[in-house]
Amino acid sequence: MEWIRERDRLPCDRCKFFHAKRGESTPCDTCIPIPIQENADAVNVYMMVRNQVVTAGMGRVVDLNIPAVKYVMELYGVKDQKDCLSRIMKIFHTLLQERVAEGKA
Repeated sequence: MEWIRERDRLPCDRCKFFHAKRGESTPCDTCIPIPIQENADAVNVYMMVRNQVVTAGMGRVVDLNIPAVKYVMELYGVKDQKDCLSRIMKIFHTLLQERVAEGKA
């Protein structure tokens, strides 16, 4: 999950756009490992919504915006949305706890 921790990584569509604009090939082969099939939907949706967060006082991140997750799952036709949401929330809260422990959130 190390690659998913990099908050500054561009989403795939933006990375491809910028590389195409510069006439460069994309680093897709080395950028993100392909997740196992059962996690593919969750990883793809998470990467799109990872910055759509709910904040509390002083901008403290407390959760992921569920309507944003739901919208992206609908848009991409995720079949088992409950399972996908559960996996996304596990990813998000694991990373959030790590950031809190490091004093970065």
